[in-house]
Amino acid sequence: MDDEDLRQRLLTRDTVFMGRSPKKVLLKFSNYGKHVSGWQAADGAVAPGDRTAKLTAMRDSRLGFAGRGGAVTMLLARAGALLVISHAGPPALLAGALIVGHSLGRFASALFVFDLQYARQADRDLPASGLKPAVTEMGPLDTLLAGTIALASLLILPGVAYFWLPAILLLPYLALRVILLRVFAGFTGDCLGAAQQIMELGVYLGVVAVTLWL
Repeated sequence: MDDEDLRQRLLTRDTVFMGRSPKKVLLKFSNYGKHVSGWQAADGAVAPGDRTAKLTAMRDSRLGFAGRGGAVTMLLARAGALLVISHAGPPALLAGALIVGHSLGRFASALFVFDLQYARQADRDLPASGLKPAVTEMGPLDTLLAGTIALASLLILPGVAYFWLPAILLLPYLALRVILLRVFAGFTGDCLGAAQQIMELGVYLGVVAVTLWL
């Protein structure tokens, strides 16, 4: 590699965000850890046409009306729930809720991978997913391990009353399962991202309910 090639590579790396609006850069960074792009699943769910058309609509990396509405509503709801938790309980409760919410949300995604098929494998002619999950199937032992770790995280929360959280999450999990089967005949990476957010919010709301009830 000569000096000119090295200079061009450095310029390309250092100016990766040049030419992009501050809004796009902010959205790019804000997406990390929040799976905002997963709300493309909402755009696909409301897209007209059959399952093939819905999955194709999800290829667009831009969020539509349904996706933006879902993402904004979810972020506001999560912020509100965490704010209530921070005022209703000790500081350790907020930290525990964040850990447990992430753990149970991830486990819910793992359950979908174990229980359902990857939607785009059902039709080889469909274009590749815009957000393909790293794992498209899980075995019983992997799922059991993920569940054990997720349930063990409940020990972080103060009090045995919070052990009811998995039972509280059962209803939204079953509802999401029905929606995924009817709309997409399975799951995609976008669906897993949105599902994890919904289940995390369920944990936060459950913590709020248990804390205020106590």
